[in-house]
Amino acid sequence: MRRWCAALASSLAASLAISTSVRADCPADLDNNQIVDGGDLGILLLNWGTAGAGDLNGDGVVTGGDMGIMLIAWGNCPPAEPVVTITLGAT
Repeated sequence: MRRWCAALASSLAASLAISTSVRADCPADLDNNQIVDGGDLGILLLNWGTAGAGDLNGDGVVTGGDMGIMLIAWGNCPPAEPVVTITLGAT
């Protein structure tokens, strides 16, 4: 029994993967400085009328709707949340 438990523990340890990351929900922070500010507004305006960075509502073009989303998010981004992923059976 003891040998079987040791083998099982060794097998689980070899097939267990743990990864961590940080997720910050701040899509209007286009320059990734954790603040929605004039730099982000500049990026949005540079891409006005295109499908580039600043298409915050996902409609395929940067317009007034995206600017509204940015203005609502103006200021500091919310704190990032840690994300832990545990995968069994990884190699």
